[in-house]
Amino acid sequence: MDEYVTGVILAEMPSTFESQAKMAQAVAARTFARKAYVTGGKHGDGSVCADSGCCQAYLTNEEYLSLGGSEAAIAQAGEAVKETSGYVITYEGQLIEATYFSCSGGSTEDAEAVWGTDFPYLRAVDSPGEEYALHHTDRVYFTKGDFAAALALKLTGNPTGWIGSATYTAGGGVDTIEIGGKTFTGKELRSLLGLRSTAFSMAPDEWGVAITTKGFGHRVGMSQYGAQAM
Repeated sequence: MDEYVTGVILAEMPSTFESQAKMAQAVAARTFARKAYVTGGKHGDGSVCADSGCCQAYLTNEEYLSLGGSEAAIAQAGEAVKETSGYVITYEGQLIEATYFSCSGGSTEDAEAVWGTDFPYLRAVDSPGEEYALHHTDRVYFTKGDFAAALALKLTGNPTGWIGSATYTAGGGVDTIEIGGKTFTGKELRSLLGLRSTAFSMAPDEWGVAITTKGFGHRVGMSQYGAQAM
């Protein structure tokens, strides 16, 4: 297990992060893998794949070095794992859903807002100090045609009239928003438009729509940049 968790840290967390952040990552990764073993996990057979969008990314030492990683970073990851060896996170005696992501943009999100399932330990909380993160704030711009095509809508006229009312989640993400008379969820728009998170705002002009996002990932659980900030 410790060898596996070391590979997760190498794949999932920047090598420049502090040892305490890597220790937090180690405990979360171990909990995730252990829960998959106990319950069958996402794949039903107890396995954990190396797709970060499904389970957890993973690199062997050799793979990490081939990508430009250093022996020092491997040693630091191994030390974080050693310092937390055997530790997992539980809630009322049960292994938790140990979810994590890159950057919150200032606040984590309620699990219920993202996955429709409520977990008392996966709540929206402030996560200050992440302003230096690479994807704390991002901006993308869609021309009128690209925006309409991405949403499969027939939109005409000035884009400033396309965007209607919106509702928001406890963590500051878009819950629902009306565009061209149709209601979308924030999760749908993140997928359709390839946005980094559901915490976004739209600023239409006569040529298209600018979208500013905050954070990177589903924003549920542990923010890696938040852990580094702490």
